[in-house]
Amino acid sequence: IYKELVSWRLKIWREEWHSKWPAYGPKSLISDTDLENIAKHSGTITVIDDLHSLEHIVHWSTLSIPLFNAVQTALATVTWFFTRGSY
Repeated sequence: IYKELVSWRLKIWREEWHSKWPAYGPKSLISDTDLENIAKHSGTITVIDDLHSLEHIVHWSTLSIPLFNAVQTALATVTWFFTRGSY
């Protein structure tokens, strides 16, 4: 899940932040530590508010919904691969 979130962070940074905030890098948006913590607790994140206690994101109002969606997608992807691999 962590690797999926790192990929998401790089994608959103390239597509939406890099040209507007060239001094920001992907880790300026969401730190590795925050992504690790979110990945660790991803199974318990059912609403956006569940994320808020797990992170220290400056641009919370802009990133909260995309981050929540990324967590849900990563969790579904990892679950699908795990389930498929166990058959």
